[in-house]
Amino acid sequence: MELDQLRAFIAVLDHGSLSVAAEATRLSRATLRARVAELEEELATTLLVRTHRGTLPTDDGLAFAEGARVLLQQARALAQFRTAADDTPRGELDLLVPLGLPPAFLQRAQQFMLHRYPELRVHLTHYAGPLLALPASVDVALMWGDGVPAGPYRTFVLRRARLGVWAHPAWLRDHPVAAPSDLADQATLEWTGAGLASGAWPRVEGPPLALTPRLRSDDPTVVRRMAVAGEGAALLPRDEALEIGAGDGLVPVLPDALGAPLAFRAVLPEPTAKTPRTRMATRVLRELTEGLLPEVTEQIP
Repeated sequence: MELDQLRAFIAVLDHGSLSVAAEATRLSRATLRARVAELEEELATTLLVRTHRGTLPTDDGLAFAEGARVLLQQARALAQFRTAADDTPRGELDLLVPLGLPPAFLQRAQQFMLHRYPELRVHLTHYAGPLLALPASVDVALMWGDGVPAGPYRTFVLRRARLGVWAHPAWLRDHPVAAPSDLADQATLEWTGAGLASGAWPRVEGPPLALTPRLRSDDPTVVRRMAVAGEGAALLPRDEALEIGAGDGLVPVLPDALGAPLAFRAVLPEPTAKTPRTRMATRVLRELTEGLLPEVTEQIP
């Protein structure tokens, strides 16, 4: 069993097709197909099957993938192992962030890291929707919500933002909302990026409000722009420190009745938690949080 075979299998599994995986890994489809086939032959089982919905894992493939990810993370940590006498963060930090974080905040975060650690290189990648698993190459992932990916990960809450309902004042004048139930007859817009159940908007107290959103998107920017355009009331995150919602002109809808705290957290792979590379990532993350995000909910050790 070779690491290249494991990388090929995980790449096809994560991307859902040979073509997309080939483009992402810069390998040919034939190479990826051959490596996966060799792995399946060695294991005497089928790991992936082609369907009309793309290339999907079998039950054996799902079970094998969990161990393969851990092994690849450990191999990556060993390959990049180095002892630094001054403990200065250096090398490349592979950072995965959710779609829709404001560019202004991301710019400040990257400037902070690059100015503070001139020997550090940052590779920033966006992802859409709930984070179900960390790619083997990722050092730190940022995510919304409490649904931490399945697997051996460490996680820290960086901030408690506000998930609430927001609308343009002009829309509210034309569509008065005196109680949560009034939204059932109105156009509603829903952000789905935190992995919350669709159509179940959180209340301050009691069970969620059941709605049928007119628009759903995992990109909060799309939902926010629709709300600003007066297309309905929107379920969205908002936080001044993250610069989310700053200056958009939206106002809260029934804030005493609707909404909930929303965790903004970091996730790091546990298999590499004690390597110099992950210690570096934790240090950078801690100092970045202390510098840019006041009122940290849970201090990073």
